[in-house]
Amino acid sequence: MATLYVARLTPDFTDVVRPAQLGVTWNRVLVNRLREAPAPFKHAGRYFMFTSGCTGWHPNHSLLARAPHPLGPWEILGDPFTGPGAATSHRSQPTAVFAMPGAPAGAFVFMADRWYPQELRDTRHIWLPFVLRNGTTTLDFRRQWDAAIFTPKPVPAAPVLRGVVHDTTSVFSPTAVRLEWDAVSGADGYRVYADGVPAGFTDETLLELPLPLPGVPQRYTVRAEALAAGQSADSNVASLCVGQPQRCHLSDHAPVRAFTGFGEIVRDRAWDGEALRLGRQDYAKGLLAHIDSDILYLPGGVYEYFSATIGLHVHRPGGRAYFAVEADGREIYRSNLLCAGDAPVAIDLPIAGVRRLRLRAWNPATIGNGHAVWADAVITPA
Repeated sequence: MATLYVARLTPDFTDVVRPAQLGVTWNRVLVNRLREAPAPFKHAGRYFMFTSGCTGWHPNHSLLARAPHPLGPWEILGDPFTGPGAATSHRSQPTAVFAMPGAPAGAFVFMADRWYPQELRDTRHIWLPFVLRNGTTTLDFRRQWDAAIFTPKPVPAAPVLRGVVHDTTSVFSPTAVRLEWDAVSGADGYRVYADGVPAGFTDETLLELPLPLPGVPQRYTVRAEALAAGQSADSNVASLCVGQPQRCHLSDHAPVRAFTGFGEIVRDRAWDGEALRLGRQDYAKGLLAHIDSDILYLPGGVYEYFSATIGLHVHRPGGRAYFAVEADGREIYRSNLLCAGDAPVAIDLPIAGVRRLRLRAWNPATIGNGHAVWADAVITPA
């Protein structure tokens, strides 16, 4: 639905309080953000809520929001999931949250559905533990866990990262990086970072990640985690550099992090399989994302220029968005409000020494049905 509604109930929970008064007995929240499947809960006097995007049976990004009162105002905190599974909330949709009985305050269980639309009677559920700290949290997929995960314990020691190796089909064709470490006593999970950016979580002692951009000496670290205690210090740094810096299309490489209003980032085509079209021109290469979207690449300081042609895909005529480019947290470009059907805008920006390149497209009024296109998005070395 375009907007969620919150209403105060009568003491017997059989009706809404009457007479209705906006802002007092009911309110519209997350206005025009197209969220559904709300899973609200309360902690330390504040209200929290997980929601899903509106994509029918298909899972998508979850969002966590926070408010001082159920009627709002609600502040969106972002996607609580990280890593490759974040785009589909690890193939789940929020359904409810409950406080873990017998556990310390702030310990909760996230319940989610895994819909199988072709066989609904075989639909499953997943339960994931989490702890609220400093007014927010992360949700991580775990293969298995039990109530002991909430038992207070010491912060685990830092792991020893033995190195990074290529997972290859041939010695000339690396396909992924493989990180390994020894198990740490007291740890119930491990969070992996690429250049300080959370890139994945696992409850095993290895993780495979997409290759870094060509010629980037990517620095990886891992921290051991105990859900009830927190994170260890960083491990030693393992660095991997594959190939040499070269002019390359970003759509040929996986971002380290990507969020879209609906679904996943699509490369070199539109979601319906059609060409990427801006104005009257089709583009063979580029990134397409439903607004709001936030895409992060790690050029590692070895690339000097970023260029792209930006605009709203013409097949979503109601689309409107601002585009922005950030370099190491500093905004270096912002567009005017662009509309579907507008002439595409070419940008060419210096990014010498930049380690983090962030591409954003958003509409403060609504996510609507706009599809942001970064056509011919290219980074070029010296």
